[in-house]
Amino acid sequence: MITNNFIMFRANNPAPQPQQDDHPLPEIITNRWEPSRLKTGDTRAAFFYLNDMHSVTEYMPFLKVASDQFDEKYSDITTFKVSGGDMKAGLGGTFNDITIDFLNSIGLELSALGNHELDCGVEAFARQLPEMNTKFVSSNIQVDSKSPLGWLYSPFEEFQVKDGKLKTRTNQPGGRLLNSCIVEKNGEKYGFIGLATPFNDQYRQKLEGVKFDNPLKVFGNIDAKASELKTLQDSLTPISDEDFEKKLSELEQNLREQREVQILIDAKKENLNNTEASALIENQSREIVTRQNRRNGLLKKLEPPSAYKIVEMLKLNEELKKLKLQNNLQKQIDELRAKGINKIILLSHLGTDRDRELIPRLDGVDIVIEGHDHKVTQEPIELKSKSGEPVLMVQAGRDGNLAGVLDVIFDSKGVITSSNNSLYRSSNGAFYEKSVFEIWKTYFKEPEQIATLKKSLTASSEKSTEGTLANLFAEAYLAMDHKKSRGQNPADFALMLKVGNLRKKGLNRNITDREIMTFDTWGDRIYKTQLTGDQVIQIINRGVKQLIPLQFNAQYFCD
Repeated sequence: MITNNFIMFRANNPAPQPQQDDHPLPEIITNRWEPSRLKTGDTRAAFFYLNDMHSVTEYMPFLKVASDQFDEKYSDITTFKVSGGDMKAGLGGTFNDITIDFLNSIGLELSALGNHELDCGVEAFARQLPEMNTKFVSSNIQVDSKSPLGWLYSPFEEFQVKDGKLKTRTNQPGGRLLNSCIVEKNGEKYGFIGLATPFNDQYRQKLEGVKFDNPLKVFGNIDAKASELKTLQDSLTPISDEDFEKKLSELEQNLREQREVQILIDAKKENLNNTEASALIENQSREIVTRQNRRNGLLKKLEPPSAYKIVEMLKLNEELKKLKLQNNLQKQIDELRAKGINKIILLSHLGTDRDRELIPRLDGVDIVIEGHDHKVTQEPIELKSKSGEPVLMVQAGRDGNLAGVLDVIFDSKGVITSSNNSLYRSSNGAFYEKSVFEIWKTYFKEPEQIATLKKSLTASSEKSTEGTLANLFAEAYLAMDHKKSRGQNPADFALMLKVGNLRKKGLNRNITDREIMTFDTWGDRIYKTQLTGDQVIQIINRGVKQLIPLQFNAQYFCD
């Protein structure tokens, strides 16, 4: 038996409300940063941020309390609730529904589009989006009008906060999936852009009518073409002491005038019977040729190879201009700046290493709310933009066990002059929070104890590491199969793949069916197949990552 993740139970009966003393409260937002007095023209804003929650329910009560305290403690300044993406995960169903209700309850306003947001497929995600108050921002997404997401996509929107939600000036919700947007709060306007991971192999389902540009590849192509142009320019020793830009402009003018002369020649052919028109055309052609001859002294002074190189440089220069036009990310930033926006936040699901590579290539971004690689930034990563202005990058781990608050001050030009970042961790995941338990009651039955362990177990932090908890699950699947098969072809062994999907931190001694359910927020399947001894050896030798391409004839047997 091969377990490709684990979804063992689905239940929908109400659960009783736990007592408030069941669990100790975690460490929540206890202090608010108090900067020195703001200067005239300064603007202060605080960002409550999350990332990579993956539909994990364990820390939802903690996040709800943290969100509520943030609202209370920062009620007198401009605030935003944002995400670096992957807030939900899996094929849909119960845990997606719980996550959507939860995100609406905390008022998450804007999020990067994570790859796991699309685990359920484009069509299912299109059905979920209207249920969510959150706007997803991806500046590198291209959505075909025929895609299931086509009617929910908008290149740009401008929002105001009305009734606690982002709405357009016409009081409509506007697009749910955006390339960029402006949000106005307290008389100040903020720009938001986003990035989704552009690599298709990181998406579990086919992307119907959806494509993602790779901004780093675009910059790489620009670099390669610029390098080729410079190499050719450096080889032009005959004109190394001349004003290259001026000569390039003169040559471009020559090319334009050559086209004009051809137009005039064609016009003359059409006006052969009109003596006056023909003479006028002849004079115009003669004047252009005379101007060209004066300028052509430049080319006559050069060796033929140099002249050829200049023509090649003209072509390369045009190609470089076209590549720069393909840089949609910087283009969208420039469009926001042209609208007077000088505070721009990037919601990125690229990961820290790629963000580090990208940010110095961009101008105009002030803050990056990150996701995808589950880093923890107690202190913000500070980079410099292309023009040398500070850019702060923050990320809050994974699965919702952390909440972050980034408090910043912008000067009148939109440059960050001071900041404070705080991360808050739950000391115990599941504690009393009424509204979250109300959400859970909608989807879960009353917890029922199903087993007792001699001691608690902790999950491995490594996705590819064998651990006691993973072994326990594999053995449980094997026992379940033996019970279901009733002696008819029972499985001999079980393999657990994608151990990283054991999202909970461990098992307590008294195990309930609720705990087992919440280990798997993905909704993946369990497969049973027949293998030869050689195939078993191949699987073990190749490792988990090599299993899928073998394409065994697996039979789905457990919902």
